[in-house]
Amino acid sequence: MAEKGTEAVKNFKLTMGVLRKELPETAETLLNLIRTVHKEGALSPKEKELICVGISIAIGCETCIVMHTKAALEAGATKEEIMEVFGVALTLRGSSAIGHVSIGMNVINELSSKQI
Repeated sequence: MAEKGTEAVKNFKLTMGVLRKELPETAETLLNLIRTVHKEGALSPKEKELICVGISIAIGCETCIVMHTKAALEAGATKEEIMEVFGVALTLRGSSAIGHVSIGMNVINELSSKQI
């Protein structure tokens, strides 16, 4: 999983670098939106990342799952909180989300001392 997680982040950064060159206004607008949305507000950054994890599972975006699970852990989310989010996402997608949940669990294992 370490390679997959590292690759997802690397690919995101490389792609954003190309977009910044080719579509600078679009790329900067997207990055500003991300920065704005993830600021402290009525919801904490941790809560926002947990929401992003659930949405990532529901839409099946592997890069999103890796990046937002990592960001949720970095924002202070616990393994237990993320596992509950996986459960909520499963209620929306059913068994088709199992493979995507396993990606998130691998990120937790990679970045946490608590193995699942």
